Amino acid sequence: MSERVALVTGASGGIGAAAARALAADGWRLALHHARSRPPSLPGSAAFKADLSRPGAAASLVRAVVKRLGRLDLLVNNAGAVLGGTDYLSVTEREFDANLRLNLTAPFMLAREAFKVLPPGGRVVNVSSIAAKFGGSPRSMAYAAAKAGLEALTVSLAREGAPRGVLVNCVRPGVIDTPFHGKFRKAMRPRVAKIPLKRMGRAEDVALMVAHLAGPGGDFVTGQVLCVTGGE
Repeated sequence: MSERVALVTGASGGIGAAAARALAADGWRLALHHARSRPPSLPGSAAFKADLSRPGAAASLVRAVVKRLGRLDLLVNNAGAVLGGTDYLSVTEREFDANLRLNLTAPFMLAREAFKVLPPGGRVVNVSSIAAKFGGSPRSMAYAAAKAGLEALTVSLAREGAPRGVLVNCVRPGVIDTPFHGKFRKAMRPRVAKIPLKRMGRAEDVALMVAHLAGPGGDFVTGQVLCVTGGE
């Protein structure tokens, strides 16, 4: 395992940083992508900066990782965000497209480039959102649509990856206690009350599922959307 390389996008904090720590504990060499804030410093890790919303950046990132670390065995498509947050009646076409570009187009382009170098047994793990199931809010419809598209893309890529031994799955987090949600903890109480387990999840909960899919436990799993949602 120590020779295998994993690229984790959006590794600066929250789920991405937790996934990086979980994979490091399993002995992976890590390529940690960030856009602004630096990712955690972990043994055997290298940092890569890229704005994945820019055309060509995703493919360039994969090529840079392979050039520097020599190979790629796992892609964790975690980078994403709600951009703009404008009410759906006022959202502009540019804002809608920006959400699709970061949350759907970039993961596809990363996976496309990764498929060129992933060996048999290689993995892609996409990180979706509970918004894909419930449609998001009036201010996050574009994000929700992109994440739903990512889940459909997972099934398509899994079908194409199977003949070459590349496994593609998706993890759908629910309401997770990250710095983003932490800012709205009080306002989130009615939302959290609807979760069957009656609490937010932890970034580590999602990270452990990612690590499971990346390890031997995921050897016969592909084309699946695995929910870490507290029962939702």
